[in-house]
Amino acid sequence: MVDVAEDKGNLVVLEQGVSIGDVASALNAIGATPRDLIAIFQAIKAAGALYADLVIL
Repeated sequence: MVDVAEDKGNLVVLEQGVSIGDVASALNAIGATPRDLIAIFQAIKAAGALYADLVIL
């Protein structure tokens, strides 16, 4: 048996054409971890909505 719990979260709506810094700040404001940020930016890139190269060190 597996138990799953989901915490309450916040939704942040950003205007079209915001910078990566704006996105990172908004995600940090809702408690995203650095690992979360990497996964989110990779998903945005995979969706074709990020016109930049990701360099993860």
